[in-house]
Amino acid sequence: MTRVFKALEITVNTADDVGLLARLTSPIAEARVNVNACCATAEKKNATFRFLTSDNAKAMAALAKAGFKAQEREVVVVETTNETGTLAKAASQLAEAKVNLDSCYATAGSQGNTWIVFETSAIEKALNAIS
Repeated sequence: MTRVFKALEITVNTADDVGLLARLTSPIAEARVNVNACCATAEKKNATFRFLTSDNAKAMAALAKAGFKAQEREVVVVETTNETGTLAKAASQLAEAKVNLDSCYATAGSQGNTWIVFETSAIEKALNAIS
């Protein structure tokens, strides 16, 4: 069964450095907040971290206390079974609806559900396109 919903993603943009992922996730863990999805990228000397958490307010407060500036952005999440073609199906539906994506990342395990996270400025259009 597929579930499509809006969520608020936490984004942290910072200078890239060794150990940065640990310095970001440790305060979140100490605040007893679960990270449901994470995407981390670095380009040149800048790093961007995206998190879906169980409690953004607590996570953002913990990040601020650790010296990081975090922002929230609305994203579309597709929760579905982890099967061949699930990403392709959702991507095709978004393309047919002419939804432009800013980014995409996913969680996946060998069993159970996967979350596909889409960043777009066309949230409602994306929600209506995916079934």
